[in-house]
Amino acid sequence: MSTQRLMTLCALAVSLSLAAGARANYVSPYTADANTVVLYHLDETAGATTTVDASGNGFDLTASTSPFDGGASANGLSTAPTFGKVDGGKQLRRTLTAPDLANFDTTSFTIEAWAKNPDLTSIGDHNGILAYRGTTGRFQFSVFGANTGANAGKLNFNYNRDDTGAYYGTIQSNGLTWETDKWYHVVVTYDSNTAAANDSIVTFYRNSIDDVSGIPQMVGQLTGQPDIEPLDAGSTLNLGGFETNNQRNFAGYLDEVRWSNGVLTSFNLAIPTPAALPAGLMMMGLIGLRRRCR
Repeated sequence: MSTQRLMTLCALAVSLSLAAGARANYVSPYTADANTVVLYHLDETAGATTTVDASGNGFDLTASTSPFDGGASANGLSTAPTFGKVDGGKQLRRTLTAPDLANFDTTSFTIEAWAKNPDLTSIGDHNGILAYRGTTGRFQFSVFGANTGANAGKLNFNYNRDDTGAYYGTIQSNGLTWETDKWYHVVVTYDSNTAAANDSIVTFYRNSIDDVSGIPQMVGQLTGQPDIEPLDAGSTLNLGGFETNNQRNFAGYLDEVRWSNGVLTSFNLAIPTPAALPAGLMMMGLIGLRRRCR
């Protein structure tokens, strides 16, 4: 074999290996730490109606209709669950008691998830990620849907004000577009800031699975926001939607959903890794070709 042909094959093997790696950027399963209050890997088998809380705190969630279809993709994120925009029974829920709520620091916290394919085109007004809908205290982290007009696609965080108890629903990220079938890491952080009233800071981040920089991409920050009202016991923590309203399900896919006490500024984002079998075979061929090319 000529040197020129060997060099061509070497270059082809390298480019194919890199291409495979780009397609298979990987997200490692999250690991609970001292700040983790709830962590849902959402890796349950098809037909499951309960998802296990991997934080160790025991806040497992249950649905009346299974959102799980089983399996995992090459990037380490689940192919399930999907909640369906018209099936409130697929939301995963748990009623929280006063001792349960004592674990949640509502003065400083971070909610994060990997999300794919929120509904931005039809009837949905929200794509609920994680929420608590108390009689008084409440919060909801979601992606705006079609009924919000020009706001569709923005990350949204709502809660009740501590000073008046009134619902406060104007906190949202910058405008965002969502590529079909692409995973995005989405985050909201809340910081009550100082002891003074109504100087809270809410920050949003979003990174696509294509982004392997490891740098969180801020997509909005709002200062001088009202303080959040403490959550009241006896209401429901919801994953994949909120209330029983069919317009408020997350219509696509969610994975690695976590609440952490404290404001986080670094996250478990995607890393580049070759697709398991094709890249492995190509790398073996690359090694052999390199030896011949010497």
